[in-house]
Amino acid sequence: MHRKVILALLLTLGAAWVWGTQVSADTIRKSITPHLIFDAQYDSNFYKTPTEETGAWTYIIRPGLEAEIETEKSQAAVYYTLDGYSYGRLDEDLDFIGHNFKLKASTRTRSDRLHLNLRETYLRTRDPAELDYLNNYVSTYEYSINRFDPEIIYDLGRSTIRIAYGNVLIDYKEADSGTDSVENRGAAEWRYLFNRANAFGLNYQYWTVDYDGPESDYDSQQAKVIYERQGKRLKLDTGAGWQGRKFDEAGLDDTTNFVWDISLRTKDLKNTDIIFRADGNLNNWGIGSGYYDATKLALTVRHDFVRDLRGGIYCSFQNSDYELTDRDDDTWNLEASLGYTITRWLAVSGALGIETRDSSLDAADYDNFYGIAMFSLIYPIGTGSPVILPSHYN
Repeated sequence: MHRKVILALLLTLGAAWVWGTQVSADTIRKSITPHLIFDAQYDSNFYKTPTEETGAWTYIIRPGLEAEIETEKSQAAVYYTLDGYSYGRLDEDLDFIGHNFKLKASTRTRSDRLHLNLRETYLRTRDPAELDYLNNYVSTYEYSINRFDPEIIYDLGRSTIRIAYGNVLIDYKEADSGTDSVENRGAAEWRYLFNRANAFGLNYQYWTVDYDGPESDYDSQQAKVIYERQGKRLKLDTGAGWQGRKFDEAGLDDTTNFVWDISLRTKDLKNTDIIFRADGNLNNWGIGSGYYDATKLALTVRHDFVRDLRGGIYCSFQNSDYELTDRDDDTWNLEASLGYTITRWLAVSGALGIETRDSSLDAADYDNFYGIAMFSLIYPIGTGSPVILPSHYN
């Protein structure tokens, strides 16, 4: 863990040094963006329990910085915030200092055939949703998650070949809070472009997850056929295949599951963005061997009412069918948001939402109503604009 953090910091210092020096004449843009963000969120059921609900406020202050530089062949961006969390109306002290570090870098050869990309993220948080997109776990334990993702893409004209590696380290602050783990993943993908609108491909992944505690280690293999279509107003990405998972623990049966995904995104619609995503897969990270076959549907709609006023709706549904028990969960989330840009550097936004889980296990049921208010002070300096800063902060 510490080696990766040191590597990330060295890369950050290197990027900052490049930004501060005179670069060659082919520089396209160079910018630095200090920002200060205030968040206040109220949850009617902070611990997400079926009974004896506890209402609580979460206050967050996020001072941070993003720096980026882009040339004709390369781009690098570094983002960091120091996240101070404070909780109100709770019996226990959960206050902590979190960190959010992101690095994105890419370069390509003169012929534009070979692309090298690198992503590094480090997050210190209490949000269990950061563990897995298909997460169904609720807790308030503090942990860090570190992801390192380099990849190589080679362009053969109509065909492209992608080779990628992923490493994920999860480290809990307290030994009895959760189980630390390490994931190593390799991926290979071939993609063929039939014409400007249609592409076909094959994707293969192999990964291992090793836990420090009693949870069973496992290795997985997954193969999918993928199809992409670029329409005039709509972009479609879809895939389907199989995943086989083998557990080290003798009492756990190996599994073979059908996996699939669909993504639809609108293009060039005036003032409106619509994104729909559907996934069917096993969750990647489980506590107490809590693995399930998940089906998740998510819809995001954003609309600019006027130049500086934007609204949005997000809704999602996930069914989690557990592999090793009779448990079956349905989880819903509905959120409406509104944001207003007061000046070039100051914006306010808010959201109201409800999340609910209906489980065959009564102890896993919960309902939570929440509200969020956010104030963002963001001031880009230079010829570019933020590329990592989350869009709802702009």
